Amino acid sequence: MTLQEMILNSLIKNSNKDAVITDAYTVSYAELYEKSCLIHSFLSDTCGFKKIIPLIFTLPEYYIYGLIGVLFSNNIIMPLDSAHPIDKLMEYIKITECLFVITDKKISARIIKALDNIGIKIICIEDILLGSAYKAVHGYKDANENDAAYIYFTSGSTGKSKAVLGRNGSLSHFIKWETEEFNVNDEDTFAQMTSPAFDPYLRDIFTPLAQGAKIRLVNKNICLVSRLFGNFLHESKITFLHTTPSILKNLLNYKFPKDHFSRLRYILTAGESLTRNLVISWYNNYDRHSTLVNIYGPTETTLAKVFTRIPYEFSCEIVPVGKPICDAKVYIINDETGIECNEGDTGEVYIETDYMTHGYYNDKESPSFGVNQYQKKWYATGDFGYIKDEDLFITGRKDEQKKIGGVRIDLNEIKNIVLSYTKEKMDDCVILYEDDLLLAFYISHVELNLKSIRAFMELKLVPIHIPHKFIKVDHFPVTLNGKTDKNKMLRDYYDKVQ
Repeated sequence: MTLQEMILNSLIKNSNKDAVITDAYTVSYAELYEKSCLIHSFLSDTCGFKKIIPLIFTLPEYYIYGLIGVLFSNNIIMPLDSAHPIDKLMEYIKITECLFVITDKKISARIIKALDNIGIKIICIEDILLGSAYKAVHGYKDANENDAAYIYFTSGSTGKSKAVLGRNGSLSHFIKWETEEFNVNDEDTFAQMTSPAFDPYLRDIFTPLAQGAKIRLVNKNICLVSRLFGNFLHESKITFLHTTPSILKNLLNYKFPKDHFSRLRYILTAGESLTRNLVISWYNNYDRHSTLVNIYGPTETTLAKVFTRIPYEFSCEIVPVGKPICDAKVYIINDETGIECNEGDTGEVYIETDYMTHGYYNDKESPSFGVNQYQKKWYATGDFGYIKDEDLFITGRKDEQKKIGGVRIDLNEIKNIVLSYTKEKMDDCVILYEDDLLLAFYISHVELNLKSIRAFMELKLVPIHIPHKFIKVDHFPVTLNGKTDKNKMLRDYYDKVQ
């Protein structure tokens, strides 16, 4: 089934229900369908189909209208975040050779000027939705599962952005899996807090819409204010929350009543490693009301391809990312020999699935993608990990391996040693290596004996792999997509020591 068919059926079936809820008003499924069809009509008249359509808005609900309108016109969705650096936005538009951008009338003058400087036409969504020139075209343009559906950007090892071209059938396969696995239904309410410029956004939008559920838009200003965000989840009766461990950890900074999140059925975390301390803290504070789910999968493989429900009685030192979803396989390859590793041995994580993306836009020869002897598609993730008892454990990234004093080590190995000694005393830790300095940033609710930590690490590591400095911080800053902002941590540190 194509994504168009899946969404259209739901829009029609649930026409009298609420679809999108903002702080100011509610949009029904019927209204959402009409607005999307106006955009479909405009695009069909203006550019035909299978073109890349950049969307840059100041109002989050506009992205939802735009996503469905572009989808129904069988064009390619490219959502960009107006909060991102302007140079990056222009880089993305140049890479994909777009001819125009759909935006809104409140977009910043700096973005308008930058678009004008590179000769990109600007079209305002208000003119499409309110103008009399366009009559809504209902339904959708013929589509098939192999069509390109969206573009999202990832940073390559060279620092140059890569455009990942998503496949229609792969996205609908994920939406169908998530819906069935977690019994998503029309009584659910999803908190939408992911930036539209990151591919998990598609999961936030299309999973609830495919089942007649509600999308509650989250004001981004409250996400890092524990009390406000926690009360928002409670008062909005949120049942599904997709988030990062950093955001979830921040939510624990405020003590709510034990049943405060009793309506929250699932919390699905991705994008960063989920720590044992965070899992235990959440369950200790909020009992069994919500199930924590760890999910894993690079943008290149179409959202998540591995997951696990984390039990209330969780006791492992490292949280696994779990087992493959349906129609996917994971295996571990020795980075030096190219041979599949034995169980428990660490190597590079490969994901095999027919529900892959199309790869990188205008780069069909990337060595990260391949096909095995059985014509199954695989992707080399650049993550290191191992498989134990059929569960996948991620240990770090290739780019997190540093050669210090002539010896290569993964920074996550140092982090895990620190956390294994401090147990409940240290909430979390980030190890960074910069200018020949090994720095350990940590959050702790008690004073730590750093001498004893160093003595313990001397039993586990060579001296050059023991952090030069331990820096206590109140919180870890996060990026726009909710991940730990390591660059800002370094900048803040050097600003203080200068």
